[in-house]
Amino acid sequence: MATIADRRIIETLLENDGMYPGDPQADSIFEYTHRITGASHWVVYYAPKDVDIHLSPFVGNYIRLWDRRCGHLAPIGILEQLRRQERNREENL
Repeated sequence: MATIADRRIIETLLENDGMYPGDPQADSIFEYTHRITGASHWVVYYAPKDVDIHLSPFVGNYIRLWDRRCGHLAPIGILEQLRRQERNREENL
């Protein structure tokens, strides 16, 4: 498992089906909202048995972006888009 804050690394992983130069193929890639900072971060799991994102106290909302078995499931930045939509909705009330 690797926690990554650099969007470019995740973009590379997504473009190459979970592969990053010098690393084994990922099993799944998640995007999550950090509960303290509110920023988007990503976590890469290399084995299905290691997926424990729901256990972290720092993880707010999360979504699986890519999975070795299913491929691309959601676009990178989806949680940022959803947060913007929610803010816009609240401002328009």
